[in-house]
Amino acid sequence: MKVNRGGAVYVSSILVLLLSSALLLHAVQTLQADIRANSFVPPASALREALSATMRTTDGQSVVLGSVPRRYLVLFFFTVSDCPSCLGEMTDLNRIAGFRSDMQVFAILAFGNTDEARQTQRNFGFSYPVLQDETGYLQREFHLPETPWKIVIDRRERRIVYQDPPGFTPAEREAFTARMNQLGH
Repeated sequence: MKVNRGGAVYVSSILVLLLSSALLLHAVQTLQADIRANSFVPPASALREALSATMRTTDGQSVVLGSVPRRYLVLFFFTVSDCPSCLGEMTDLNRIAGFRSDMQVFAILAFGNTDEARQTQRNFGFSYPVLQDETGYLQREFHLPETPWKIVIDRRERRIVYQDPPGFTPAEREAFTARMNQLGH
């Protein structure tokens, strides 16, 4: 029986090319996300609006972000359609919410109603408040290029200290968590 080595080499070559293409595509997408994140600068008016806006939690409490007695605010902007892809980030934010006493995490559900916000909080077991931005007002004010998106505010200094695009890979999400752990140290 004769083995066709040329066919095996051909198939192997195609597999290597496909794998290389997938790795290059991933690298390009990562670099594009980095460029978007580093070139995106939210307008100063958005920060003023966010700190002065009265928002509602899923249990009906009113929250004014500028009055929260924590130095750092982590705002996680998302929509209901983002939930499947941002579950990892939501879980990581639960960890972040628990490890710094000077930091408060808020999920801000844009274009969602009270029932959707409650269901999201209940389904994912958030330990942090979900605030409702039913009309997407704050998301538009910040001119977010996409959601989910994270903005970290130094409430005392009234400035944005960090903002981050969606973290799809465990390494991207861990890098954000590490930055939050080092913030102000």
